[in-house]
Amino acid sequence: MYTYVLDGWFLSERLCKFIGFLGYTLTGTIIITITLIAFNRYKLVRDTQSYKRIFQMRNLLLMITVAWTVPLFLMIPPLLEVWGRFGYAHMLVTCNLLLDRESQLFKLFLLVFRTGLPVVFISYFYSMIYITMRTSHRRMEKISCAMGSLEASNHRKEMHLTRIMITIFLVFIVSYFPCTIAEMIDWNRILTKRFHMFCTITVYIACALNPLIYGLMNSQFRRAYRQTLCCCVKTTNDHSSTVSQVIIHRVYKRNDTLLTKSNEHC
Repeated sequence: MYTYVLDGWFLSERLCKFIGFLGYTLTGTIIITITLIAFNRYKLVRDTQSYKRIFQMRNLLLMITVAWTVPLFLMIPPLLEVWGRFGYAHMLVTCNLLLDRESQLFKLFLLVFRTGLPVVFISYFYSMIYITMRTSHRRMEKISCAMGSLEASNHRKEMHLTRIMITIFLVFIVSYFPCTIAEMIDWNRILTKRFHMFCTITVYIACALNPLIYGLMNSQFRRAYRQTLCCCVKTTNDHSSTVSQVIIHRVYKRNDTLLTKSNEHC
């Protein structure tokens, strides 16, 4: 908002570099998190036997750590100006990677390895999930009269949850890639400043839509939000456990319950 209103940056240069660094780091965290979610759904739908073994508490903590630390280390080269530089990019109207050759090459590296490869994995995971869902749906239609209502309800909830994850992924792709590709094209400065502003706004809108998509499309997430908030309030008076431990325990417990019901159905 500051750079858009004033059409420039008139504060500390270090602060501008930090904002650019923070933006790219958090974007990387989003990408890795979406990839891990896709892998989670893939294992739950396609390989329930290994799901419980892989998504144990220790492994969940490791995955969360990776999602936050890997993007951080990836952005150290431009932060130290070893490869690329952060600063105020006038054409982009943001604190960003600059439009010089080294910074653009680093941005291309991020596009290929930090974004391109995860998208390939995510596309594969959800393609396999879709095939499994389609086959399962046809089988369910044939045996729906014979199977219990609880099993059928659990199956519908699980498939609905997977559709939410796919929606999140598609929203991210539609919002993130136009902005990224536009910045790469503008190496030759052929696009207008307003177009870049529009692209950046789409990314912000997508970030704002994510919790709404989670909350509006699924009652399980709404309950989880309420439980998380209640845990946070309770934790302020009980220092024996951290908020993160409580949240992870509840998520693991919910996944374990789903897995148990799935095994019973099998």
